[in-house]
Order: sequence, then structure tokens, then C-alpha cells
Amino acid sequence: MSPAEGIEGKPGEEHKDLPPASPGAKIFTALAGPLASLALGVVCAFGVWILGVPTKMTYRTTTIGWVEPGSPAAKAGILPGDKILAIDGQRPELWAGGPGAVVESILLGINRDILLELDRDGREIVTVRVVPEPDKELEGLRRLGFEAYPAQSALV
Repeated sequence: MSPAEGIEGKPGEEHKDLPPASPGAKIFTALAGPLASLALGVVCAFGVWILGVPTKMTYRTTTIGWVEPGSPAAKAGILPGDKILAIDGQRPELWAGGPGAVVESILLGINRDILLELDRDGREIVTVRVVPEPDKELEGLRRLGFEAYPAQSALV
């Protein structure tokens, strides 16, 4: 630890003023911080533009990874690994995040029953009718009790 004189100076010693700075130096100092922050923001934005925004790969699939025991999906005979080919005759392209996606078609569907066309291990096409139950957490929406591959907790 250094003695106090090393930091504050010796008692009775006069402090010297800083040399006067030109107006240009003062302006440069005042703008340096905000300009550095702006430059860092531009670099980060460019990086996201080049690399893209990370997304979960599960959103690009229509394969079921997990079925909640006792759920409407389990009662209808839906199995993990089944690939959803059609929901009420409409072909989904992705799991969530767009019109016609699996999650949106089930949560916001207007039909009482949902007709699912499933590809079971590439060997057979199975059609099942599922009666959704009201979602206990999301009022006004409905759920079947399965989630995308790889297995996650049930959202739909």
C-alpha cells in the first residue's frame, strides 16, 4: 500500500493547474466517448447483419419430439418422431413463428377438432383426429400436449 503522500501529495504542497486546452481539444474530448459508442454499435449491427440473428433449429422442423402423457395428443396416438405433414389439410413449413406454422395453427385454429396427417418413420402416413383442451396458462388458446424435436417442455 502506498503512503497518502503518493496519492494526495505532501501537506502544504501547492497543486499545479492543468495547462489550458484549446477549444478543439475540448470538443474532441467531449465527442470521443459518444462517437466510440456509436462506432461500437455500428460494428455490432454489421456483425449481426453478416452472421444473422441466432434462431432455434427446432422452429424449422415439423417433427414431434415429446408427447405429454395423458394429453389429447397422447390419447389420439401421436408418438415422438411423428412428422406433421398437414394440419386440417394445410401443410406447415415450420414449427413456430409464422402464418401456417404448427403452433399458430393449433393455438389459433377455429375447428373444434384438429385433423393431423402424420408421417410415421417414413413407413406409413397416419391421420388422427385430436380434440384440443383449453390451455390453462394462456386464456382463449388451446393445446394438444406435444413439442418439437428435439424434446422440450410442452408448449402446444
